Amino acid sequence: MTGVIPDEITNCTSLEEVDFFGNHFHGPIPEKMGNLKNLAALALADNRLSGELPESFGRLTELSVVTLYNNSLEGPLPASLFELKNLTVINVSHNRFTGGIVPLLGSSSLAVLALTTTALRRHSVGGRAVDRHDPAPTGWQPAHRAIPTELGRLTGLKILDLSNNNFSGDIPPELFNCSRLTRLNLEGNSLTGAIPSWLGRLRSLGELDLSSNAFTGRIPVELGDCSGLLKLKRPHRRHTAGDQAVQQAVRAAAVGESLEGAIPPELGQLLELQVILDLSQNRLSGEIPASLGNLVKLERLNLSSNGLHGQIPSSLQQLTSLHLLNLSDNLLSGAIPGALSSFPAASFAGNDELCGAPLPRSSSCRAPRRLRLRLLGAEVSVIVAAIAVVSAAVCVALLYIMLRMWSNWRAVSVDLRRRGVDGLTAAHGKAAKWGARDGKYWKVGSVTSAAEGKYSSTSSETSVLHGKPARAVNPRAS
Repeated sequence: MTGVIPDEITNCTSLEEVDFFGNHFHGPIPEKMGNLKNLAALALADNRLSGELPESFGRLTELSVVTLYNNSLEGPLPASLFELKNLTVINVSHNRFTGGIVPLLGSSSLAVLALTTTALRRHSVGGRAVDRHDPAPTGWQPAHRAIPTELGRLTGLKILDLSNNNFSGDIPPELFNCSRLTRLNLEGNSLTGAIPSWLGRLRSLGELDLSSNAFTGRIPVELGDCSGLLKLKRPHRRHTAGDQAVQQAVRAAAVGESLEGAIPPELGQLLELQVILDLSQNRLSGEIPASLGNLVKLERLNLSSNGLHGQIPSSLQQLTSLHLLNLSDNLLSGAIPGALSSFPAASFAGNDELCGAPLPRSSSCRAPRRLRLRLLGAEVSVIVAAIAVVSAAVCVALLYIMLRMWSNWRAVSVDLRRRGVDGLTAAHGKAAKWGARDGKYWKVGSVTSAAEGKYSSTSSETSVLHGKPARAVNPRAS
């Protein structure tokens, strides 16, 4: 359908739902729209509507769902909207509203609040709405305001999308009260300070997008407690909210590009992380945590344009669902794990000390300079230690040989000395026991025996000469 929304529709006071989504209506919303007091759902998204919201909207007390995104509506939000206590879904993204968002915060039942590229993003100059992406008129400056602390009163809020506005300052701690949040998108603002650690206690969080801000400091390790995260991304283009903001929680999380320090290993606890993990274009340092290999459902991993160093952990080979990998422009070194060689060379470009497939053949897997220096130092230490050990062994061996030689020499000397004493003693004993006569030794006290021996010998000789056997002569018988 085309044309303008007819004023006559406001006479149908019993209407409970008006759905003109995705048509070509243009012009303003009828001023008497507030007459539809039974209206519970108003869907005017994806048209070409312009002008301001009628003040009569404040009389739609039964209104629960209002979607006005992707139009050209402008001006401040009517203060009367604060009286709509039954609102559960508000999506006014991609319009040209100015001013604050407090008029939308009157309903404690609010579950979805989507203001992408809407509030505070544009300013009116001379009564004309100005897009921030249009050429800026002279003297025009975009407004910068803090995120309203009143948001902390919306304890039933599940989706909060404030992306691409001009919010500045810190993330208000009051948002911690929104414990049911499944999607928090603060991308494209001017937020500063550190990322609060209490975000890790929003256990239902499925999307946390903090990219394109001016956050500083480290990534809180507490984010590893957000076990329901399905995406961790840094978007590079504007996303259209569409019906997704109303029908489902888009599940993502991202971090700004001024963060530093190491990637927390606790991110490896996000076992449901599926679509993307994108921490690119920050100032992250240290090594890639091996725990990221636990994210077996992950489809896209982007850690490019940081200061990460060391080797690519082999655990990343476990990411069998991965179809996009970008580790370019870091300080990584060493060989690319074999299972990652199927990714294009651009995935690893800008790491001068990386080697192996799919990089060009000239990138031989020679140890990186720092590693080579470490290895050289280790080799020198090993060589020095080996020389010391060998020298000590040689000294011990020589000492052992010398001790053995000295021990043998001492044993021989003692033995020779003992033999000398024994020989001298034996010589003196013989001299006392034998007597010398005519140059012969005679046993003292045995003369008779010697004579008997001599007589016996003469008789033997005589018998032999006569051819007779000699008979023994017993001297005692004669």
